[in-house]
Formats: sequence, C-alpha cells, structure tokens
Amino acid sequence: YVSSGSLYLPGGSADDVEVDGLSWTSDGAWSFTCWVKSNDLTTANNKKFFSVHASGNSHRIDFHASTDANLQIYTDVSSSQPTHTFTGAATVIQDGTWHHLALVAATSSSNSVFRLFIDGQQFGADSSALARADISSADSGYIGNIYTGSGAALSANLAHVGFWNAAL
Repeated sequence: YVSSGSLYLPGGSADDVEVDGLSWTSDGAWSFTCWVKSNDLTTANNKKFFSVHASGNSHRIDFHASTDANLQIYTDVSSSQPTHTFTGAATVIQDGTWHHLALVAATSSSNSVFRLFIDGQQFGADSSALARADISSADSGYIGNIYTGSGAALSANLAHVGFWNAAL
C-alpha cells in the first residue's frame, strides 16, 4: 500500500504491484531506478525488486537481494541462466534509511553489461558473453515479487520507481 509517499511492501506472498506492458527493446539499453528503505533484505533468499517474464519465449529478468548480502540480476535465456552479482550491495542498503538504486543495462545479441549505482556512486559492474534476455514481448512485470506472484516477496518501502528504455 501507499504510505507517506512510498510503496510499502510488507513481504507477503500477495504483496506486489503488477505493471502491464513492461518490456524493453531486444537490443540496446534499459534502466531501473528506485528509492528503497529496508531493514530486511537478506533474511530470505531472492527478494525481488522486480521480475519480468516474456511468456512467448520463456525469457525473464529478475533483480533481487540474496541471503549472502548481495544484489543480483538474473537473466534466463532459453535455460541458460547467468546471474550477475554485486557482492555486498544488499548490506549497504538494508540499514533502515533511504537509498537510491539505479541498475543500468546495455545489451546486445551477444553480450550484456550491468552497472549498479547506490546513492549516485557506481557500486559495481558485471558483464556476460551470453545473449541478453529478450523481454520485448513481455506480458507484464512485477515490482516486489517474482512473476509467478509468490515465493520471493520484497520487504521494503519503495519510492519513485522507474523503468527506462535508456541507460541513465
């Protein structure tokens, strides 16, 4: 629910926001941005900031926190499942104060580069020689949970959530 100008996700299985028509072009750049406030990002695995699934080709992209204090971007391309890890990033942002996140991706048919910014500073970069997940035909996306709607609920306040068809 919305409280004090932010989206509060208490972490329950039905606590998410579905975004219809969330998709990016097949090749190019995209970005995800938000303000986040949480004390509880690493008590359970795979707490999703967002999840997008293209049912037509089984490709998906998830951005989540893991129990080992990392933030990860997970891309599933026809059963090839690379995970891009930003070591320690979840620890930095789960201190109960507001932090700005920006995940910036540059993708092509043969390579993907992801950069994570926390409070305006680049936290890390990760690249993969694998093809990008093509979610240009995505049915919808979810903020705060996995596309199936259960099992990976985020417990946090989010504000100013944005998805962009450009590298910011």
